[in-house]
Amino acid sequence: MDNLQPIHRKQGGSRVNQRAEFRKGYMGPTIPAPPQPKKPKAPNRIGLSALQGQLLAIVVIALALAVVLMGFWINRLLTERQDKNLIIQNLSSRVQNLETVAQEYETTLSGTHSASYRPLPTDLTAPIAPGIENPDMAKKESFEFERFFKNAQTTIYEGKPLTFYICNDQAALRLIRDSQLPYLLSAYSDNEYSLVLIGRYEPAWVIQLDNLQKIRREFMSQLITLSASPTRTGTATVLPSIPEIPEDLQGLELRRLYTLYNIQISADSSLEKLKTQVGILRNEGIPAFVYGYSSSGTNLLYSLRIGLFPTDQDAKKYSERMDRVLYRELIHKEITDRFIRQLAIPQ
Repeated sequence: MDNLQPIHRKQGGSRVNQRAEFRKGYMGPTIPAPPQPKKPKAPNRIGLSALQGQLLAIVVIALALAVVLMGFWINRLLTERQDKNLIIQNLSSRVQNLETVAQEYETTLSGTHSASYRPLPTDLTAPIAPGIENPDMAKKESFEFERFFKNAQTTIYEGKPLTFYICNDQAALRLIRDSQLPYLLSAYSDNEYSLVLIGRYEPAWVIQLDNLQKIRREFMSQLITLSASPTRTGTATVLPSIPEIPEDLQGLELRRLYTLYNIQISADSSLEKLKTQVGILRNEGIPAFVYGYSSSGTNLLYSLRIGLFPTDQDAKKYSERMDRVLYRELIHKEITDRFIRQLAIPQ
């Protein structure tokens, strides 16, 4: 019975507790949060791995490079085609020019015309006047290198005009006889000679022969190029004819050069001393000569030089083969210190 409480007290006590909880911050009964809607799951996507992405990038770059290279190749083919068309046009125009020249030449030969040179004198014992240029001279006289080498000049001086040719025996003979100039002569190869005329000499026949030889060389080069290039099926390459050398120039081969190289083995102020040494060397077939040049104003110096070479490489090769013992025995001179010298010949 003691545990029984009056109802009004029990309810009153509940109100007191509620007021106490309100004072403590009670906000009322807890209301549950409404359920949040579930987010729909994203659909499954197909992706590339890192390795696959790298491979794809490499393929794209390779294709781009292939396109660029293809463009360069096509451009090159077009350029080569244009170049070949230009070559064919140039060859055609040159063939026409050569045909015109040949017709004019045949017309000149068939007609009556005065000779471009004086005829040979009937009295062969009489001296031949300077200026005679007769192609028959080279045919009647044979070229003896030893005889012309012995009669060649042995001294040249700085500032003198020179004319330099590489030529065969017939051209050398005609140049020496026609020019009537002092000369230096040296063997260049088995069938070619280095000829230096002391003076300027380039007659019309030399210019004509040089031009014809250049045209023939260009024609041969173009013929080789055209014959080596592929042609379309069913088409034939028309090759131009090689220009003929006139009869009075047949057998003559030459080319004019404007740079001369030689080997200096000594220098001295005595011309007679070097001339003596030159004579000894030339008796042994060595192409030696004296070159005089000015030093310190008016003083002249002289150098002993060997050979007449068109290039410095030719001079170096000859210098490497020079026999030091032979030179020591002949002229009592050590040729350890020897130098390649160049003589520029004005055009």
